[in-house]
Amino acid sequence: MTKKIFLSTFFVSFASVIIAIVIFLGADYTKNIERFSAQLEEEAKLLSASMAEESAEKNLAGLSNLADFSSRITYIAADGTVLFDNKANPAQMENHAERDEIAAAKASGEGASVRESKTLSESTIYCARVLENGDIIRVSGTHSTVFGMIADLWWGVALALISALFLSLLLADLTANKIVKPINEIDLKNPDIDEN
Repeated sequence: MTKKIFLSTFFVSFASVIIAIVIFLGADYTKNIERFSAQLEEEAKLLSASMAEESAEKNLAGLSNLADFSSRITYIAADGTVLFDNKANPAQMENHAERDEIAAAKASGEGASVRESKTLSESTIYCARVLENGDIIRVSGTHSTVFGMIADLWWGVALALISALFLSLLLADLTANKIVKPINEIDLKNPDIDEN
């Protein structure tokens, strides 16, 4: 009986801790993605506002000063040709007209998309806005996926799981003994009968 109570308590408490860890990581990841996306959207908005009513040549001249900018900035002609990229050579880049965020920007003035890496450890968030001259400015950044976040925090997750395991074992042992102790103390040969 003690073993059944112990195992039941252990599995329930350990599963509860695992669920709590998953919920925490999921909520933290969601909050970080939302904050990161909002930052990229704001950067795209500020860049597009600074390029209002300017020619492509003036816009490109201004962008050349942003080579060390932390976010990736891509300036795309209305036909999808990449004219500037602060992290890659635009001459070696394919036409971007069919990219999700570019197509959405052409349709509604702004667009966003997320693409997962092949390793599943990172995702890239793209935010694009159409400029008044018809060209498109796109800002993007790379963010860890849930798998990447766990890989980055593996020691913390491992420590939490080990702690949860030991706490669950302790809780299960205490609970099982507390439940079974009064039953084991009953003297079946000489039970005390309270007549009150």
